[in-house]
Amino acid sequence: MLVKAIMTKKENLDLVDSNTKLKDALKIMEDNKFLSIPVVDGDKFRGAVAKSSIYKYYFKHNLSKDEVLNNITVGEILKTEVPIINKSEHIEKAVSMLERMRISFVAVVDEFDNFKGILTHKAVFREFNNAFGLNKGERIVIRSYDVPGQLSKITKTISEEGGDILSIVIVDTKSLTDVKEVIVRVKSIDVENIKKKLKESGFKLA
Repeated sequence: MLVKAIMTKKENLDLVDSNTKLKDALKIMEDNKFLSIPVVDGDKFRGAVAKSSIYKYYFKHNLSKDEVLNNITVGEILKTEVPIINKSEHIEKAVSMLERMRISFVAVVDEFDNFKGILTHKAVFREFNNAFGLNKGERIVIRSYDVPGQLSKITKTISEEGGDILSIVIVDTKSLTDVKEVIVRVKSIDVENIKKKLKESGFKLA
């Protein structure tokens, strides 16, 4: 899946530019319960401004609260080390950035480096839930050796018993015997019969 499929588009975001006063940026964050927001000048992504950065600036400099909020602009304190990814990249790359850099979002651009939106942890987790088919169907966990043909055998058994497969996720159990856990979400009027047939086919259920 590509980043553009699950990103939050620019037009749906609350943004500020480099000339925005800290007072206005802070209000947006407080009103929406954001920890940070993107800084965009026209079509170009400049970085992010965080609520914590505003507070740090206030405590570090010998200025009054009003001076900081009314006179200092976002461009003076913005964080520029925010990773940027092309909208046509696969989401795995963006997930790696989110995890490695411990940030709230990845900025998304097009082939001309124009800002198109952001990808957040929330969007990734939502897609993760969809992939697992959480809250849909019945969950069957099958333990299978990592040998050719096993997955085909599992899906064939389920289909022959009238099961509708909603999702399949394969988990590496880090076992010395190279056993995988195949987590299948199935829609069926008789899940217990499917489990029975899987066992009869030689599979162990967790």
